[in-house]
Amino acid sequence: MVYQEDNINPGGRSRLWNQAEAKDVFEENKGTEKVEVLNLPYIRKKSSSCFTRKTFEKLSNLRYLRVEGAAFVGDFEHCLSGLRWLCWKDCPYRFEATNFHMKNLVILELSYSSGTPNDWNNWSQIMMSKKLKVLNLSNCGLMRRTPNFSTYTTLEVLNLENCERLDEIDPSIGTMKNLKVLNLKYTVIRSLPDGIWELEKLEVLDASFCHNLEGKIPSCIGRLSYLRELSLNETKIQSLPTNICDLLCLQTLNLEKCDALRELPDPPSSLKILNVVTSLRDRNFSVIPNNLANLVNLQELRFSWRIRTLPKELDALSQLKILTIRACTDLQCILGLPPKLVELHIGYCELLENLPDLSNLKFLLKLKFERCCALREIQGFGKLQSLTSLTINGCWKLTQIQGLGNLESLSSLNISECHEVTELNLLECSASVAVTVSNLKKLKSFEVISCWNLNKIQGLDRLVSLEYLNVGYCGSIVGLPNLSNFKMLRLGY
Repeated sequence: MVYQEDNINPGGRSRLWNQAEAKDVFEENKGTEKVEVLNLPYIRKKSSSCFTRKTFEKLSNLRYLRVEGAAFVGDFEHCLSGLRWLCWKDCPYRFEATNFHMKNLVILELSYSSGTPNDWNNWSQIMMSKKLKVLNLSNCGLMRRTPNFSTYTTLEVLNLENCERLDEIDPSIGTMKNLKVLNLKYTVIRSLPDGIWELEKLEVLDASFCHNLEGKIPSCIGRLSYLRELSLNETKIQSLPTNICDLLCLQTLNLEKCDALRELPDPPSSLKILNVVTSLRDRNFSVIPNNLANLVNLQELRFSWRIRTLPKELDALSQLKILTIRACTDLQCILGLPPKLVELHIGYCELLENLPDLSNLKFLLKLKFERCCALREIQGFGKLQSLTSLTINGCWKLTQIQGLGNLESLSSLNISECHEVTELNLLECSASVAVTVSNLKKLKSFEVISCWNLNKIQGLDRLVSLEYLNVGYCGSIVGLPNLSNFKMLRLGY
């Protein structure tokens, strides 16, 4: 549609997103007032990479400008006044432009920049915009302290992700009363400033992978009545306040690998996603809420804790779609599972022996068992008509995998290190396109019949004990390994 605006002269189009065309129009001064979007390629830092007011004189209606590695110099009075979005990556250490007053600017991106707002003597002139809503300072590797935020009254999104030296947030952050999203991921802050608890409209607070962040989250968090997402993955926080249950808008709580966390108070019933997987395999405390049944809206649960039998309340989570049970080293028995599960992953539960019959999981799409060393039997495979992906890895005592032939929707099968399995049959799985089998040391019989879309069987050449192999009516198979390597094989097709 844009090319139809002017199929001869790119400078007559409203959007110049193709960087080769944008560069040609820009360098040859072929732009017109019709250009609203300009996406320029990376400009090497040299004298010719300096932009002046004259550079943009013909582009009077520019609304979006993306530049990288360039410098603005000179007087920009009455220039770029209509700009709404400036993406200026890798901007220089010194900011030398004057009258750079973009009063209509809504989005400002300064990521990957060597300079920081604290270094710029003219920074305040950019911040004259009373409409600025998004400020992206991510990947500014030299920034140790944020700028003063007292004039950012309209800001709604602040992104400081991966500012790897940032260890101090200016106290003025509390003045940004309209802030909705605060991203502090991968910074080196040690604590959350008190001003954050003054951000009453905050919806997303993400401090994941702030490995130096420690201490307790104060009860002041209760003021954030609009908070929807709280992510503190891989931090050293020690506790959350009990009044977290008062955050009635909270939907996502991410606490993965928060190994200093001693307990988890009951979250609000509004929660949809809860992640409390730990990296410790020998912890002697629990970080699972006492009243699981209260989480009636929960759709995704990922956890690990010391317990022998899963609580019966787990069955009552009727909205739960994704369940990950990982590194529950004492878990021996699962009595029941929520009926609407779409994904189920059970891993590193080394004492787990008993599972409920899986046949009631009518909506299950992905199923994965990993390093469940004591598991001897999995019942109900044949009724999983919706299953598309099945992985069984390192279940050493598992002797049978029955019912694969009824999995009409199965498209991915990966079975490895199940040393006691002697027979495997994959029949009429018309959707199967990827099968991987490896380290099945005792597998003697392997049948793959009428899997029309299957094109390759990965790991077949490593089934050293195979005596019977039947591959038939698999029209997409492109080849099999040299059967002369199968010393035990007595019948093969």
